[in-house]
Amino acid sequence: MENVLIDKKAGVSIAVVLLVIATIILSSFAIFSFITKQKNVEEVIYGNSLQGVYAKESLLNFYIQEIGDRSAKGAGFELEFINNFKIELERYKDADENYLLSELGQLNNQLNEESIKLENNQISANFDIEIKDKTLRDGKEILSASYKYAKTFKFLT
Repeated sequence: MENVLIDKKAGVSIAVVLLVIATIILSSFAIFSFITKQKNVEEVIYGNSLQGVYAKESLLNFYIQEIGDRSAKGAGFELEFINNFKIELERYKDADENYLLSELGQLNNQLNEESIKLENNQISANFDIEIKDKTLRDGKEILSASYKYAKTFKFLT
């Protein structure tokens, strides 16, 4: 028996052609959907702006608690606490005399004997705080958030 080489001149299999066509259609659809889904990106920006406000609130509450804890040590009456608080608050300014968080500046106007109470070795301070944040895109404001809250902070003397 002789080995005879059979020369096949058949075309490309139909399965390969269908696979190529399906790949092209799927790739085209993916590119088209990425281009047309711009509104999802804007929703993420809005969410980030609100998260910034809440993050600022947490940091602000932390700073106020720190300032109050340091100011309350050894304070025997409300005026002494208020003076200590103002002195401690000044430590939270940078070289340009700006507060680390601009909202800390709101506290100076609210420090008075009516907002501070001393009872049973504990000082309570009531503050009304407003936090503002804005999101810019191409130099234009696209979102502005304002959050007001009242909180009573407690410090041990």
